[in-house]
Amino acid sequence: MTRELFFSIVIPAHNEEKYIQSTLKHLQDLEYPNDAYEIIVVENGSTDTTLERAKDFPAQNVQVFSVPEAGVSHARNYGAEKARPDGDWIFFLDADTFPEPQFLRTLSNFLKHTEGRGYAAGTVELQPYPKGFM
Repeated sequence: MTRELFFSIVIPAHNEEKYIQSTLKHLQDLEYPNDAYEIIVVENGSTDTTLERAKDFPAQNVQVFSVPEAGVSHARNYGAEKARPDGDWIFFLDADTFPEPQFLRTLSNFLKHTEGRGYAAGTVELQPYPKGFM
């Protein structure tokens, strides 16, 4: 049996109090081993309760950091620096994105079956749940 790929999911979060716990809940409910992925939330300069809501989420594989500087690029870079060094992949997820339960399994299977093709990045179109803002 081959080992599971390890994913680091970095979530920059600026004023996302309405969504952050729902996003974390969807990520915690992924049909993928919890010890094969980590979730890194980087709150950056929020003026709402984003940081507190992220910290209050009960999960062992969630790390929450706070940086004073606003800016998605700064938060992404900070989160990437905090990712596990022996992980296989880092990807970035918006704080208002709710992946389907099979998301990591599907991604893992794709990456394993296309290994060595030399791709570096991809993008996907996702909308806030349920196809609009709360």
